[in-house]
Amino acid sequence: IYILVKEIVSANIVTMKLILTSNYAVEPVLIQFKTDFKNSNSKFLLANSITLTPGTITVALDGDTFTVHCLDKTLAEGIDSSRFIELLKKIEE
Repeated sequence: IYILVKEIVSANIVTMKLILTSNYAVEPVLIQFKTDFKNSNSKFLLANSITLTPGTITVALDGDTFTVHCLDKTLAEGIDSSRFIELLKKIEE
């Protein structure tokens, strides 16, 4: 829970900067990435944690492929290798 709250707070700060900075052109992006989760609960938790994080929303989950809309390309960086994914993989083991 601590890691999720930390990610949410961090994304809130980035999203506020995007909104409050008038000279920055926001570049929305739709990304896809795959995971190798064995458990559907892990996929569910990841999809919901992405949606809870400001500036991102899980659009679709097809098998192991996540489709995520990000308010800006900076929010998409590292989403497929986040610390939360690593934690979910450890929980699965």
